[in-house]
Amino acid sequence: MDEPAPVTVVPGAALAPAVPGAALAPAATEINADPTAVNNVPANVLTSDRDPTDRSGDRALARLGVPQDAVPLFGDHEELPRAGVLLAVPVLQAHGGLEVFTRLFGSLGPAFYGLRTTVLSLVLMALLRIKRPENLKEYSPEKLGYLLGLDRIAEVKTRRRKLTLLAEQGRGRELMNELARLRISQDEDRLAFLYVDGHVRE
Repeated sequence: MDEPAPVTVVPGAALAPAVPGAALAPAATEINADPTAVNNVPANVLTSDRDPTDRSGDRALARLGVPQDAVPLFGDHEELPRAGVLLAVPVLQAHGGLEVFTRLFGSLGPAFYGLRTTVLSLVLMALLRIKRPENLKEYSPEKLGYLLGLDRIAEVKTRRRKLTLLAEQGRGRELMNELARLRISQDEDRLAFLYVDGHVRE
């Protein structure tokens, strides 16, 4: 029986960088054209894993407090239900909402499931019409995780803990205001006001 290959860490410019939405599913041609890529993993990210279905190396790093978020890795899956939600990734990147979350909340601390993953999980739930974290029990955690470039999606208790960390910062109103300002700045020509019976609504 062959011995397992040693775990190696791919050095990067920064530990666990916040990966923008467009980088969640980079084109195969971009990765294959990178001479420093190993098994489709670019050299500018911090990860010790090569198998998208086995992230034990990165989970070990998270226990050591190294990454702020797991780097998404995507593989070839013969069958991946609900993969159509990935079409929303370019829209998310163009919208810029992830940057607003990063600017306001910074980080959730060293973790496998960091801020970016937590936010994208919420977006994924909204697109799949999953109303509450408890409803995730009705889905395969592995297959939902593959959509995020992870081996499995966070459990309900982990997700609730992350949401509690965000709520404790008390920036919900500020977040909504910043997202609204961002949307208005992106399309000011379509901004209008509705005046009905003495009430004005943007």
